[in-house]
Amino acid sequence: MNLKPKIIVRNLFMSFKQEKEIKVLENINFEISLNEFVSIIGPSGCGKTTLLRIIAGFLKPTKGEVICDGTTVKGPSPSRVVVFQKDAVFPWMSVRQNVEFGLLAKGVSQEERTRISNYFIELVGLKGFEDNLPKTLSGGMRKRVDLARAYAAGPEILLMDEPFGSLDAQTKSKMQEELLKIWEREKRTILFITHDISEALYLSDRVIVLTSRPGKTKKIIKVSLPRPRKNELKFTPEFAELEREVWDLIQEKI
Repeated sequence: MNLKPKIIVRNLFMSFKQEKEIKVLENINFEISLNEFVSIIGPSGCGKTTLLRIIAGFLKPTKGEVICDGTTVKGPSPSRVVVFQKDAVFPWMSVRQNVEFGLLAKGVSQEERTRISNYFIELVGLKGFEDNLPKTLSGGMRKRVDLARAYAAGPEILLMDEPFGSLDAQTKSKMQEELLKIWEREKRTILFITHDISEALYLSDRVIVLTSRPGKTKKIIKVSLPRPRKNELKFTPEFAELEREVWDLIQEKI
């Protein structure tokens, strides 16, 4: 793995001021390498989504900084694309039009848009559905459109906020496997937010465990499981041991 830092989170604090100050994140520090797949997990309300939004440039931290490719993040950038839990497909656009949306906004030629969209539509398994509207697709298929559109836009970093959280268990498991297949072919730096310990371990090179609010970096776990990975990996003793370690960390009081 290329160990060049793609993302650096340094001495990060975040508070929201309402009637009183609410501390959300406290002294968060970590680095993510080029094309590394990292998940963040922790108790509900520990600031996972807030941290992702800071890295995306949607929020400004109270203290500290996020550095991407050597430059401090001061706002959103096309080099960082966010995939949210709720699918963000445009219901009035076909699959192809959705996938090409970011390319059209960049002024990419029709010929090049077609080439790129064909590639990613096939990559996510939607060949033959190019002209379908989202209302004709299942939840899993709409999430595939989301992934294809995110990849087609050409970002270097994908920030994924519980993208499979609203799917049923069977579809979720399938989408996890599909995401890894896509990532193996088209490597990107991915930061993935989840509540699901199994999901975090199955997908990731490392898992960052946060404490309860205010979220602090409790432990960073290296997932030394072989790649490429299949769902059967989840039923091995090695996987179960890692699950127990993360579970104990999340439940542990500090």
